[in-house]
Amino acid sequence: MSCVLVVDDSVEKLKGLERAAAAEGRVVLSASARDEAERILRERDIDLVVTDLALHSKSDTDGLDVLRKAAAMNIPVIVVSAYFTPANAREAMKLGAFDLIDRGTDVWEPHAMLREKIALALRYGRALRQALQPVHAPAQ
Repeated sequence: MSCVLVVDDSVEKLKGLERAAAAEGRVVLSASARDEAERILRERDIDLVVTDLALHSKSDTDGLDVLRKAAAMNIPVIVVSAYFTPANAREAMKLGAFDLIDRGTDVWEPHAMLREKIALALRYGRALRQALQPVHAPAQ
């Protein structure tokens, strides 16, 4: 069973992300801050991270820090924000974001779009982990 970590500092938005991520019986873990998300990444086997870009803390880079940590662990990350700029969207992609979802558009259907992107990212993550598995030589 897949395990998805959702990260958002807004309780209302976090609940929406949780509902979308829980489709098809997925296990969903939640964090409302960077430190909490990084602790979960260290302690649990996570298959996908969905994080808000702006976690409204002392640092404007907390969402990117979560992305950086997860990407370093070969975990696909979907970044969600209403505040994408060309610069921060480009930075997220350079850091390894699997996809970006812009909450600021009128067409954002959070549950339908996010469920589809989560399913796609989980398939990508499984393929990536399989490709990274060491190849064992046959026993002689």
